[in-house]
Amino acid sequence: MDGTEKTGKKLSLVYILLILKKYSDLQHALSQQDILQYLEKDYGMVIARKSVKRNLEALRTAGLPVRCREVRRSRSEKEEMISLDWYYEHLLEENELSALLDGLYFSHGNYGFIKATAGKIRREASPFADGDRDFMRNIPAENKKSDDGETGKTLRIIADAVRQKHKISFFYDHYEADGKKHHNQYPAGVDQKYEVSPYWVLTADGHYYLCACPSQGEEAVLYHVERISEAEVLTDIPVRPSRSVRGIEKGVLLPKSLGMFPYVTGIESELCTFRADHRIITQVIEDFGKSAHFLSADALHAEVQTEADPHALALWAAQHAPYVRITGPPSLVKVMKKTAAAFYELYHGD
Repeated sequence: MDGTEKTGKKLSLVYILLILKKYSDLQHALSQQDILQYLEKDYGMVIARKSVKRNLEALRTAGLPVRCREVRRSRSEKEEMISLDWYYEHLLEENELSALLDGLYFSHGNYGFIKATAGKIRREASPFADGDRDFMRNIPAENKKSDDGETGKTLRIIADAVRQKHKISFFYDHYEADGKKHHNQYPAGVDQKYEVSPYWVLTADGHYYLCACPSQGEEAVLYHVERISEAEVLTDIPVRPSRSVRGIEKGVLLPKSLGMFPYVTGIESELCTFRADHRIITQVIEDFGKSAHFLSADALHAEVQTEADPHALALWAAQHAPYVRITGPPSLVKVMKKTAAAFYELYHGD
């Protein structure tokens, strides 16, 4: 066997694998005759039918995702197994491809990066899967403040602390009129250092939230990871067991408001009610989804009940004033009355 023949055999093995990946999946299997035709059409290669079978078996034996249908056949009073309908088992199923592409296009990253990454993802799915997103354009968050990788560094520190079951310390920041981050401070003007027991990081609408229990607290609190700075693992201080923390005693409980509002701070939700003007019903449904239960309605208003973080709901209601009026619980109504009075003073004080 000369070198050219050896090279041809190796190439036929590679070409058959490429043909299976490009033209087949579970619902679109290929016969050996189909593969012979594709070899000649795509690569100008003509080989014997038995060589195709031998190469297919070699690919399968090597552990590559090449599959077929096994059929028992009687021949000359003997039974034998024959292999039919060959196909490539792609890494991603169609529903998985759609989920990944939707998540990618719903993000606010650079469009060039989105498009290139989508192309890589599509190559891992069946060629027959519906992965067309060329007609879509995401909206990059061009105005979002860049943290130069600080968030990624913080997430790695949190991951280490969670794995090691140790507390972490950090500064919690806010922005001021100079456009820069500043540490939260105690009333005396000293930078406040936070010490918490970390449990999980939750994600929603482009934000990361650390679910943790403050050392001086009894319940779980959410911290925006983007606002955490100078985080450190306290290797000599173990975390507080989550079963003793109010709100997560039975495991992670996703806040029903998370994803609706980026300013959720608490894990526990309360049953809240509000009256909505008919002109804002669409916004209510878009923001609250299935968690909005309409108790009653007339031509002008609707009474709505939902479970939400009261603090987040108060901010949402203020944002949509005067089309929303909180009606319960009483403690939240009291907060909203103070907010309304503050609004009045703000615009009528001078």
